[in-house]
Amino acid sequence: MNIVKKNSNGFVFEKTPQNLNCLGEFLETFPTSHFIFIVRNPLYIYPSLLKRNRGNYVALVNWLIDVAKYFEYKDHDRVITIKYEELVKRPYEIVLELLQKVAGITDISVAEIEESYKNNLFRRENAKKISTWNVQEYGTIQNANEKQLDEKLLPELVKLMNIKVSSKYAQLFNLPELSFESAIKEFCYSDSIGKSFTNIEKSSMLPEKSMEDYKLLLTRWGRAYLNGEAKIGDISTHLNPVELV
Repeated sequence: MNIVKKNSNGFVFEKTPQNLNCLGEFLETFPTSHFIFIVRNPLYIYPSLLKRNRGNYVALVNWLIDVAKYFEYKDHDRVITIKYEELVKRPYEIVLELLQKVAGITDISVAEIEESYKNNLFRRENAKKISTWNVQEYGTIQNANEKQLDEKLLPELVKLMNIKVSSKYAQLFNLPELSFESAIKEFCYSDSIGKSFTNIEKSSMLPEKSMEDYKLLLTRWGRAYLNGEAKIGDISTHLNPVELV
């Protein structure tokens, strides 16, 4: 029974952040499919992850590790990069551009996309919002970056400016030794992030790990070990994905 009334000949868009971990395998396995990478200013990722009970360390470095996974494929012809800040400004126009590029669909207008989104009763009644999200009402699109950053977080955030993917972690996972500074330059975030740190004393320290950080990082290593994808000697590398530049 097709309760969502979708055309069986249509296209599937699947949104799971962890898909980034198999980006290369996806492109190889599905040679006619596209991968859409949505990136957001990392200063706003940090408080969002803290609200979702991530430890301080993981909340800080997670963005850089994810971008490093994407970096090898950023110029691939089937990888599409979208900035969150642009998506919330013109969501329906960007969706139309995606449909045109990914699916070759040309017989639909921006107005039709907006109407379809706002009148999707199935999603309105069944889609679950994460409790920490600012926007809870379905059909509402807002820029969460407009919420002012808590100044108490800035002394921790400024530590990002001195980190890069550690050499051992990069070697283990075949990643570039990407620095945070290079990553934000790639997405044109350097100016806006730099302004946030104007009156903040620069730091030459790594972010500190909490017990929650150790638990999560060890859990990730343990899962990989049980799957035969990690060794006992890899524990230290898993626990220290970044280092000072």
